[in-house]
Amino acid sequence: MDSEAVLSRLAELRETGLAIGLSLSGPAQSETLLKAMSVEFDGRPLFSAVQATWNLLAQEAGDSLSQAHDAGMGIIVKEALANGRLTSRNRDPAFVNRRMMLEESARSLDTTIDALALAAVLAQPWVDVVLSGAANIEHMMSNVQALNVKRGEWLDHLLVSLREKPEAYWRIRSGLNWNEGKLPGTAWPDQVTTVLPRFAGPLPLALHRSLHFFPLKDFWPLSDSVLQVLRPA
Repeated sequence: MDSEAVLSRLAELRETGLAIGLSLSGPAQSETLLKAMSVEFDGRPLFSAVQATWNLLAQEAGDSLSQAHDAGMGIIVKEALANGRLTSRNRDPAFVNRRMMLEESARSLDTTIDALALAAVLAQPWVDVVLSGAANIEHMMSNVQALNVKRGEWLDHLLVSLREKPEAYWRIRSGLNWNEGKLPGTAWPDQVTTVLPRFAGPLPLALHRSLHFFPLKDFWPLSDSVLQVLRPA
């Protein structure tokens, strides 16, 4: 962000028709995004899209993402399931009370924990695309239930009750066993795969308000096939 040479080159690429975006991670997401929004070339913002972490546990970037959306940027949310912490596979003893809270809300809505967590992200008015790390059909069928979850009092309750301080969230995330791809207490991996289609301009209308599935085994090497499930308008 501080390299004039890099930014100038990105501006040149923008002039060829490419949409320039950035991906954020860590407790300083908001500060980085606001800084990126201030970068202009030829009187126009350099960045037109951003990919950031936001979920029921990590909500600190919400205000800046809303500002970016209002400014015309496309908003892509990654790690909507908190790298598996917001799924039934999270058996971490330190999370048991919050897991019970999620289970109760999911039961009341006749859905799954992961669908509830994804629905909470889709409910944010500034979200354009939500990425899912579904690695098999079972995951996908569970995740897709998010499209049928109606916003209600459950959302406000969970937003207040589950929110973690940024420092705590990112400390826990850094302690996940990335090499083995496991959460504490789980027997198989659940990591979000953030592989995106290449945008040749502003986010296509067909992508807006949608949930995307990118199974790792199908996108390495990168494939042009994308399973897209649109949220009803």
